[in-house]
Amino acid sequence: MKIRRYTCKDMQEALLKVKIDLGSEAVIMSSKKVKPKGFLGLFKKPLIEVVAAIDDEYARPARLNYNQRPMPAPAYDPYRPQPAQERYVPVSEPVPEQMPPRNDRFMERPVEKAAAPMTENPVQTRENQKISELEGKVKNLESMLNKIYQAVQSNKAAETEGEDKETAKEAERQAAAKEAERQAAAKEAERQAAAKEAERLAAAKETERQAAAKEVLEKAVEIIEEIEDDNNNSAAISKKPLLELRNILFEKDVEPKLIEKILEKITERGGHKLDRDEVFNLAAKVLTASLGEPEPIKLVEKNKPHVAIFLGPTGVGKTTTLAKIAADFTFRGKKVGLITADTYRIAAVEQLKTYAEILNLQVTVVYSPGEIKEAIESLKDNDLILIDTAGRSHKDKQHFDELKALVSAADADENYLVISSNTSRIAVREILEYYAFIKNYKLLFTKLDESPAAGVILNAVYLTGKPLSYTTAGQSVPDDLDIANVEQIVASLLNENSD
Repeated sequence: MKIRRYTCKDMQEALLKVKIDLGSEAVIMSSKKVKPKGFLGLFKKPLIEVVAAIDDEYARPARLNYNQRPMPAPAYDPYRPQPAQERYVPVSEPVPEQMPPRNDRFMERPVEKAAAPMTENPVQTRENQKISELEGKVKNLESMLNKIYQAVQSNKAAETEGEDKETAKEAERQAAAKEAERQAAAKEAERQAAAKEAERLAAAKETERQAAAKEVLEKAVEIIEEIEDDNNNSAAISKKPLLELRNILFEKDVEPKLIEKILEKITERGGHKLDRDEVFNLAAKVLTASLGEPEPIKLVEKNKPHVAIFLGPTGVGKTTTLAKIAADFTFRGKKVGLITADTYRIAAVEQLKTYAEILNLQVTVVYSPGEIKEAIESLKDNDLILIDTAGRSHKDKQHFDELKALVSAADADENYLVISSNTSRIAVREILEYYAFIKNYKLLFTKLDESPAAGVILNAVYLTGKPLSYTTAGQSVPDDLDIANVEQIVASLLNENSD
């Protein structure tokens, strides 16, 4: 059997080559598409590869020589004399008595005897038999090759399927291994993060412990220094008026360091040589200068309203103070709008709405820092807008962060920190520390009628350097509101019987 492989552009060209080379009895065993060789073959059209076969026993009929070829019958030529054909007349047909005249020119030639019938060539018969046998063999071979081809394809499909399953299993195994590695790495990262967090917490606790120890040590040193200073000052202040002034200020809950500074200033001006009245008059001047001039709300003529926001701890009287200021400006002929963000305290909104109805004012309630700008815009036709905030304990960090966001969003023209005058000296320190996020603010003290001492007012001004604004002493609206009276505060500080 002859087997040939042909690579052509298409199937038509391949079949033509097979037919020319092997004959029309050749069998196509397989065909497939192949890529041309070389780098440029990647960009060319794929070729067709055909495998064909033919049996060796099949002998193509040999071509006859020229002399052995049968001569074709001559074509009919009207101008060429044709051989005469013998006319057979049946016996029953009468012979004509007279025949037409003969023409020698067109006389028919005698008819040649018909050729004897050709007998079959024994050689040709054997060849035909061989050809028939070969055709049968070729058909059997073709059927067998088809079966073999189908079996091969089935085996290839089975092998391919097995390989695909094995590849899939290998891929799953690798994926499982990678996932296990990833989980292990994640667990290791979590462990390291937990270890770092534990170290950080331990370090933070250690830092807090050291800070607390340092603070305790500093307070101890401060107490010791105060005791030493007291002893030194007691020795330096030999006059009774200075000692009396010192005791009075201490009873009014004034900061010890501030007391010493006041006494130093008086001593520098010859206070140790002065009598009691002169010492107290000089102390009044020093205290008045320390308190400074009060700064109440001053409306500036602009195209937009003046916005003031009031902040402070719980229970210091912010809402009542805001109503007093609103009533004061309303009675002076100014248009006032009110905004409350105190939605946490029970009846706080109703309290402000009651004041607004009495004074015939507009009031708007906001529930989040994001609403404050819109509320201010809705009251832009007023001369003054007062914003009431919820009382926030400086120890409640979450609510305190909300307050910071509200102050930032409001961006008021003035900020007022409201403090009750009956707050202790230590509590005032904490309040001022926690409200230090306010950039610029003024101090407003309430409940002077309930205060045992006015020392906290002097302490707040000393610790912050911020100006005073208003003071309140009672619940009457608006009668119990005053611009901070520095002379009265100083008199309260120096009067030993005022408490």
